[in-house]
Amino acid sequence: MIVDKYGVIGQIQDDGSVEGGDSINWLSHWLYLEEVPNWSAEKVVEKFEVGFGGYVRHFDPAQTYYGFGAYYKNPYNGVMSRDQLTGLIGMLVKHKQHGAIARIMLHNLSRLFLFAYNTRTNGKEAIDWKLPDFTGPDILAMQLRGFGKASWLAWPLLCILDLQNLAGVVLDRFQEDDDVISMVMKYQVSREFVPTPTSWLTSKLIDKKQVTEKLKSYWTGWRQQPRMYELMAAHLNKE
Repeated sequence: MIVDKYGVIGQIQDDGSVEGGDSINWLSHWLYLEEVPNWSAEKVVEKFEVGFGGYVRHFDPAQTYYGFGAYYKNPYNGVMSRDQLTGLIGMLVKHKQHGAIARIMLHNLSRLFLFAYNTRTNGKEAIDWKLPDFTGPDILAMQLRGFGKASWLAWPLLCILDLQNLAGVVLDRFQEDDDVISMVMKYQVSREFVPTPTSWLTSKLIDKKQVTEKLKSYWTGWRQQPRMYELMAAHLNKE
């Protein structure tokens, strides 16, 4: 696994350095799948949560372009996208970080559960404002699964919220984009934590062969992280 000086997974650059613009997302996926040297869910929360429920992509400004990934000001002004939140929330659910999930939900509630807080364009030297990502029923469903046995109280609502994941796996059959890791995370969480009839139907409609091929393209191409492909493919196909 290619990691930086902190042991955090990232993207290798032409000069051999590791860039951390996707670090919290990728590290979270890694922790979901296996034990990671010198890292735990608790340590991720300690290092990456810089405000009440507010996270950064990397805690060291030197690890991202112009310090972009380490920027956070408030719940409406930061750099965490929908994809970054998906990886993080999934990992926190897996490792039973109920307090961290509650803080993220309250943070999201300040935006009415509608948007992420990536209001700055990735890697720009000067501030370049953008519209944040929409966070729909799929993100809310992941959060609601983060409270252990208490999450079963939300089961009727989860049956409805999981319809977005169902639509996502069906639409993915007709798309060539290989960026499927967020879809896979949401799918895994929906099947492993408070499964619903909707998530069961999703498991019957997902094209695992096609998704596995996309995972291989995503991880073994320019991202140069073949171990992540092996882990995600094995987990996806274990059912």
